Amino acid sequence: ELSKLLSSSNQPKQVVVIGQGNVALDCARILAKGKQGLIDTDIASHALDVIGDGIEKTIVLGRRGHVQGAFTIKELRELTKLKKEGHNVAFNVRQDELDMGATPSTMKELNLPGARPKVRIDKLLRDVAAATDTTSGADTTTKEVD
Repeated sequence: ELSKLLSSSNQPKQVVVIGQGNVALDCARILAKGKQGLIDTDIASHALDVIGDGIEKTIVLGRRGHVQGAFTIKELRELTKLKKEGHNVAFNVRQDELDMGATPSTMKELNLPGARPKVRIDKLLRDVAAATDTTSGADTTTKEVD
């Protein structure tokens, strides 16, 4: 059983969530918040025990760029608000990773009719990247979602 494998003494410090959809972002948010941030939600109590204090670093990894992601801006905004909501979590976005995904076909995609949701996601991520301090390294007292 997973709860026995992930006791508080065996809890990993870093987790990679593979995917670029709403479920992947929800997983990252839940892992970052930890038990205290989820106590008043409908998440199963046995899952709260496994989650414990949360994961120190959660990385969301996708095979394509952020513009091709299948997540909504609502799910993304929830990650950006974790620190403001009092959770000890930093949401970090690296500009160089956004730039790597800005291929000619991606830029074309952002100019297609109906691209407004993707344009808003791109802007939000670029704004977060501009505000992310990547020079000082990770603050060891703050959990991260990259």
